[in-house]
Amino acid sequence: MKKSHSSKVDPDFPYRRLPYINFYQYPPLEPIDSVEGLSLSERLALDRPMEWDPIFTIFVSIPYCLSRCHSCPFFKNLLPSRVDKHALLDDYLDCLNIPIQKYANTVRFASARCGALYIGGGTASLLDPDQVDSLIRAINGSFTMDSSVEVTLEGNPREFSREYLQQVRESGVTRVSIGFQSTQDTLLRKVINSPHDGNTSLKSVKDALAVGFDSVNVDLLYRLPGQTIEHWRHDIQTIIEFEPESITIYPYGIHSGSAAERLIKRGSLERPVDEDTAYEWYLWAKEQLKKRGYVEQRKSGFIRLGHEQKYGKLSYVKGCEIVGLGAGAYSFINQYQFRAPKDAELYKEQARRGSFPVVSELSVQATNRNMMERYVIFNFFASSLNRKDFNHRFGQDPLDVFPQIFSRLKRHGLVTIGDKEIRLTDLGKRWRNNVFYEFYSFKK
Repeated sequence: MKKSHSSKVDPDFPYRRLPYINFYQYPPLEPIDSVEGLSLSERLALDRPMEWDPIFTIFVSIPYCLSRCHSCPFFKNLLPSRVDKHALLDDYLDCLNIPIQKYANTVRFASARCGALYIGGGTASLLDPDQVDSLIRAINGSFTMDSSVEVTLEGNPREFSREYLQQVRESGVTRVSIGFQSTQDTLLRKVINSPHDGNTSLKSVKDALAVGFDSVNVDLLYRLPGQTIEHWRHDIQTIIEFEPESITIYPYGIHSGSAAERLIKRGSLERPVDEDTAYEWYLWAKEQLKKRGYVEQRKSGFIRLGHEQKYGKLSYVKGCEIVGLGAGAYSFINQYQFRAPKDAELYKEQARRGSFPVVSELSVQATNRNMMERYVIFNFFASSLNRKDFNHRFGQDPLDVFPQIFSRLKRHGLVTIGDKEIRLTDLGKRWRNNVFYEFYSFKK
């Protein structure tokens, strides 16, 4: 592979690698015990209509998995092997009906419409088709749904059989996101600890495309321990031939305290390639996808024109409010971000006890400037900021709000500034987190 020079910078370049920051959590979260004077219903203004565009999204968390991926930082709720899976998940869904009804009966959400519903995990495809149907019916029957609502179901290839996919499509799922990850069985089993193999993954993609969803997304991983450039090229070229509407490529993260980290330290897994090499892999994949008609909607997410993911656009690019349902789910309401406890049993216990919303972490209320910062950061995930849209939302031009920051970014070749939009350059995309950090007011 020919080396790109996009990441090489002069010695005076001001940016260096940052410690990990989850920029999607903005404002950042704090444990609920550290927040004084807590009155959530008042803080979230659930008794008042939204002040801006009355459209929101819903994220439903299904926090169970059949196996624990070696570097998963999210959930620890493995589906118990000696329980009735259907009964356990029925009980969980029954519990979700509590916050569904409570949110739907508030002034804030009764006077707005849902533009996109995302059912994720964990492993959302552990729900049987009848349970997916009952969940969608409960939400459709409680909230006002937009006429073009997008309904995404995320899952593992192991559960996504042709019959399963046909049934959930009939229940209203318009988009599926398949956790494909890799075609290489050794990487799937030894490195990731996935419950599926490559052949199962390939079949699930074929079946999903044949069933006829509005959009099919395929998730791929690179920078896996032991993965070679030949593996990565094969994965990209294989999936491109299927021509799904969306392909997402994620760098594999080695999270602190994870099984992957321990296995690497013991020498049981190889160390992944360095970040510069991984970035070259990303650039190569991006070029191949571009040749086949894909455009990058957001960082690492590539789509065919006309198949933009509505949940991501509304939740992040447009900055709409998010109702999170279930263990570990994030919400963003009235400029507060909060998260439910990750433990499913604790979540169910608190919901049934009457806690509403069920919250373990909460941010401060974002100021107007914080909201502008959040808007810029989230739009730069998609690599561009529309100046007219920003002005429509906040009544000011972004160059007037952040003149020094944009001047500095332009001077270092990280953005180009046009009459209509501000775009990240290739160098800006390489140092995207540092660009985000310029707009991050909660520096420690």
